[in-house]
Amino acid sequence: MDATVGFININQNKRVSKLTSVGLIFMPINILAGIGGMSEFSMMAGDFGIEWPAAYVGFLIGATFVGWATYHVLSSTRRGSRTALKAKGKARGP
Repeated sequence: MDATVGFININQNKRVSKLTSVGLIFMPINILAGIGGMSEFSMMAGDFGIEWPAAYVGFLIGATFVGWATYHVLSSTRRGSRTALKAKGKARGP
């Protein structure tokens, strides 16, 4: 029974890996299509006297900053959990 469950788990991991790769390929296309379809965003920027090219550049800079900050927060959290796990393992056994 355990071998069967392990085999199913390995196959599922391979499928999820393929799905992640496909998502990675199509995600930038979806982001660009979403940004290009934001006519309301450029209309709102016009209300504040900002031209639409500057508004889109500002949006891209802001989105890049949010992505960068999220990456660093998650990577520091992950690093902290690894350190805690290593310390816990050293405290328990040889």
